[in-house]
Amino acid sequence: MNVRCESLTQYESRIKYSFSSQQQDNISVRDIYPLPAVVVEYKSQKLQTSFSKTLGDNLKTKWEYRKVKGKKQWIESYEVVIPLTLSDEELNSVVQGFNDSGKVLEPTPVISMPEAKNFKFDKDLNTFSMTVTHEAPYRQTEDRKQTVILERMGNLLLMRSPIVTIEDLGMEDKELAMWIGKENNKRKLGYINDHEDVIWYCCLIAYSEKLESGFKKLVQSLSQTADRLQQLYTSKDKEQWDYKTNESLRVILGDDLTFNNFKQKIREKNSYQTEINSWHKSIFKQLIHTLAEITGSSEDNVRIALNNIEKSERYLQKGYSSLNMPNKPVLRFSIKSYLDMNDCHIETISCSGPVMIWELAVSAATSGRPPKLEMTEYNDLPHVNKEIPWLDVSSPNNTKIYTYQDKGTSNRWLVLYHPADLLDGRYKLFLNSWAKVVGRMKENSNNFTREACARDFGMFS
Repeated sequence: MNVRCESLTQYESRIKYSFSSQQQDNISVRDIYPLPAVVVEYKSQKLQTSFSKTLGDNLKTKWEYRKVKGKKQWIESYEVVIPLTLSDEELNSVVQGFNDSGKVLEPTPVISMPEAKNFKFDKDLNTFSMTVTHEAPYRQTEDRKQTVILERMGNLLLMRSPIVTIEDLGMEDKELAMWIGKENNKRKLGYINDHEDVIWYCCLIAYSEKLESGFKKLVQSLSQTADRLQQLYTSKDKEQWDYKTNESLRVILGDDLTFNNFKQKIREKNSYQTEINSWHKSIFKQLIHTLAEITGSSEDNVRIALNNIEKSERYLQKGYSSLNMPNKPVLRFSIKSYLDMNDCHIETISCSGPVMIWELAVSAATSGRPPKLEMTEYNDLPHVNKEIPWLDVSSPNNTKIYTYQDKGTSNRWLVLYHPADLLDGRYKLFLNSWAKVVGRMKENSNNFTREACARDFGMFS
């Protein structure tokens, strides 16, 4: 133990040096013996007196609720479990990640992980999971079962276990935010967060492969805490949870993807193309729902549009596929999307993988019959056909945006390019961005606010 204390002191010094060298402060390091790791916690300078920002969205956040300068406030912090064997370069990588702590990322699936030997892919959850068995600590009953799932949050591993549904907990928003904060005040390892109507016990891990045998101990510790909390707040030992991790294009496509090996995979494995098309159609449908809600489209027309999406698969011939809303019923908006496997050489976009191309057409007219909005064929897109007068708009990093205004009408078009895999973990941000854009394009028939529309896609930067 003395050897561990000495090495831990040295390790803590290295961690703090890494933070100070990157002009970061407000950090603490906690030993979690006997696990071969420490918890590094970064506290934000932001204090929240309102609960409105504390619920939902960011699974990386640990919210505490305590008295600061005589007033109860929510304290925003981020903590990561790191093994005791990281190099200086790896420590610096972890520290750099704290700069982006406030950026919301949705979890993406884990489909393989050598250190997670007892985990298996669960189709219902769409990620790695396992069931851990525990003795009931508060009463003599048969053994209890606790689900643990693994997901990715950027470069970190998210290990979490469900405790109770928000409905079963029976708390209103402010009461819930206070309860989460007070529970997190007590936690030395892990934290409570709400997501998709479930209360979870969470733990973020960097370089999990370096935990070795400590990985199994961490799983046991997290699941045991979650199970005990579950017994305190509900009588149900629930085993089935209404949750599913979003699909990940990066996971589907695999590593080291080139156009040639992509075509080879298409030829060799039928399910490969099916999985890609399913991913593409899923996000396309979600976008139709979002745009329809903002434009006030009727539910019947939206249902017809969703059931008649036009699909063109030309991966082997041309290197892309496309989805398009049907010509009827005619709505005041239309979208078309390409998943392009070609090397597009698009300015401001640096990627070796596929590119998504989205086209939105909107009629800003508020009365009369909606006009038919013609969508662009691939060979007339801005990166292909330079003769069509698309307007090049100053675009955020990792995007390229063009617009077009139909003279004499209130019809306008916007085309967005971005690396396809940047949608991983950003579905909600992506849909929210389009909701803002369609609002701008629809509501101002005299002034097409192109630059403002482009800025709405800053989530890709």
